[in-house]
Amino acid sequence: MEHWFLDSEFPNCDKETARFHVIPFPLEDTVSYMGGTANGPNAIIEASSQLEQLVEGFGNPGALGIHTREPLGTEGMVEQAIAAAAEAILQAYDHGAIPVLLGGEHSVSNAAIPLLRDRLPQGEIGI
Repeated sequence: MEHWFLDSEFPNCDKETARFHVIPFPLEDTVSYMGGTANGPNAIIEASSQLEQLVEGFGNPGALGIHTREPLGTEGMVEQAIAAAAEAILQAYDHGAIPVLLGGEHSVSNAAIPLLRDRLPQGEIGI
């Protein structure tokens, strides 16, 4: 992988030990105005090299490990792509990591619904 999230500050950790799993999801299928949302995850990752690792009042969360996986494929039906992203989110959660889904279009957030619905206590979150 050429670039990963915060590559100027941290190595790309193993998924087994990283506290954060960055999941690039370059979906561009349901946009209604112009295009280019598929470039969003890569643009965020490249821009992250300009960020600093310290977060005022929170210490250095990146020191807990960040794993950036390869971008998800988005070929085929939108439903299949969202299901693959949902599976990646659940895998990160099952590793004890905080999943961070990077997308460009609004429908990528649908991939997080199974985790929110099935793994968090009822009433803790509203959708």
